[in-house]
Amino acid sequence: MEQNIKLNALTISEKNVRKVSAADVEDQQLIASIGSQGLLQNLIVVKSKKRGKFEVVGGGRRLAALQHLAENGDIAKDYPVRCVVKDQTDATEASMAENLKAAMHDADWFSAYMQLNEQGMSAEDIAKKFGHSVTDVRKLLKLGGVAPVILHAFRNRELDKKEVMAFTVSDDQEKQAAVFAEMKEGYGFSAWEIRSRLLPENVRSTEPMAVFVAWKPMSRPVVVWRPICSRR
Repeated sequence: MEQNIKLNALTISEKNVRKVSAADVEDQQLIASIGSQGLLQNLIVVKSKKRGKFEVVGGGRRLAALQHLAENGDIAKDYPVRCVVKDQTDATEASMAENLKAAMHDADWFSAYMQLNEQGMSAEDIAKKFGHSVTDVRKLLKLGGVAPVILHAFRNRELDKKEVMAFTVSDDQEKQAAVFAEMKEGYGFSAWEIRSRLLPENVRSTEPMAVFVAWKPMSRPVVVWRPICSRR
């Protein structure tokens, strides 16, 4: 049975099977999402022994996010929460079904952020809406800009994340696709080889991927390249 229940009448149940909380960054993303879009998925609850109270067996993180928003004054403490009420006998099974969910593939995140960006949302807007840092969003947008054939291969596990990142040294999707096709017919993929094939033979010092490094024994600086998405 589905019904609206006041937020301050909800508590977490001991029958909720999720005992290890998600990473802080994921919780912040959930808070930002609910704050922006509202609660898009029902909580699963059972009646408490305390009169007028309900215990959440599915959706503990969403409950915590709602409580956080209420404490900050973003929503009312008696905010109506859509809930599905289950019998006590079904509580554990319902909680397991609620928590056994596959994570969204990185390639889908990349594509989703690209679509939002193309619709006019800035990296700052996306970061605020979904609880990511602006730096992370910009990286996701960069990764989402690779050729469709490469994202398809990533989804099919033909490429790993480092190899996909290597393709971002070039914004030319036709060139990316050509390199992908060549390497697929050859000896396989490596991030180093992908970058080598996509980068020009001589990188000018004015290129954004080039940096100057000083070396005391030398009389002049040496130009080296570093992919934008690589670790420093």
